[in-house]
Amino acid sequence: MGSRPKDIERLKERKKVSKLIKLLKDEDISKQVAEALVEIGRPAVLPLIGSLQDPFVGGSVMWILGEIRDERAIMPLISLLVRKRELNIFRRAVAMVLVKIGGASVELLIDALNSELMLVRKEVIQALGEIADSRATEPLIKILANDEFSSVRKRAATALGNIGDQKAIDALKQAVTQEQDGAVKNEIDKVLKNLKK
Repeated sequence: MGSRPKDIERLKERKKVSKLIKLLKDEDISKQVAEALVEIGRPAVLPLIGSLQDPFVGGSVMWILGEIRDERAIMPLISLLVRKRELNIFRRAVAMVLVKIGGASVELLIDALNSELMLVRKEVIQALGEIADSRATEPLIKILANDEFSSVRKRAATALGNIGDQKAIDALKQAVTQEQDGAVKNEIDKVLKNLKK
């Protein structure tokens, strides 16, 4: 056990990414291994992407990719986000990594708004709201006006409030007069009040 940190350091210096990824399975050293992979950075990204679906290390790999923030991880992460068989807690984790990557993921997140799965749309909206990039305003306005699920419309209202540009504010003002669902209407009111502060 005492020599493991030295072994990890040696593997990091030599950029032995595949060996380090295998070591992520060892709970006793996984934190140190993850930190080593983050320090390696971009050279570790492609092998990490290849390990995203490994049930033993996938969670750690997502965290590492979020820390590295390399745009090459966006498409594989979006693919995981929209898969039908994923648990929602997993989708949330993927969405949070995409938020860390930031603006570079906006266009693909906007495309994912077309998912037939309500839970996917909710996570995508949450991520877009946290990124708060105005490129998402128009697609979120459409979701607010047209999505069949009130919980999705409610989340779109919150996301538009986070973006807070004039187009979003105007859409929220219009939506509050047209929305039939009380919870969504209350959320829009709350968002508009927060924007006035």
